[in-house]
Amino acid sequence: MGKSGKDSGQFYLDITPPMAFRSTSDWMGRCHVEMRHGLKIMIPQVRDILIGKLHRFRKPSQCEMEPKDEKAFIHIRELTGGHPTEQELLEDLLLCPYAWHLMMNGAASAFRQNIEDLWPVFYGKVIDVNTAIIHPLLLDLERAGYTESEDWTELVRALNPAE
Repeated sequence: MGKSGKDSGQFYLDITPPMAFRSTSDWMGRCHVEMRHGLKIMIPQVRDILIGKLHRFRKPSQCEMEPKDEKAFIHIRELTGGHPTEQELLEDLLLCPYAWHLMMNGAASAFRQNIEDLWPVFYGKVIDVNTAIIHPLLLDLERAGYTESEDWTELVRALNPAE
């Protein structure tokens, strides 16, 4: 365990507290949990690790997804015979409503940019984030009763980033 293999291409475990891992809202319910030497070990499912890669911050000069993250998606698809499918990934992305905020300057979040970069490489087509994700999130919020808070729904409806 540890990060000795991190930059060498060797297998390693990234040891972090659970609150440092960003994925779907229900990743903890799917992870493998066991106690070892009095320590609680939580190992997320592969799909949650992939979603975590989409959350990766971008440097100001960065204009594409991290190549190693793109390679991880492709490698997992090869190992699993085609997973995550487009529908599976969309379902997981809908479990990340907090990740769709705009940055203070009105630009799209790195999460959204990473998804927009991944889709053509992974699925061979461009994704319309507003139609595929934002609109269904809005409908879910409205069905859940979040119709009276105009501030919230207006914020969510304004998720078109400035170009």
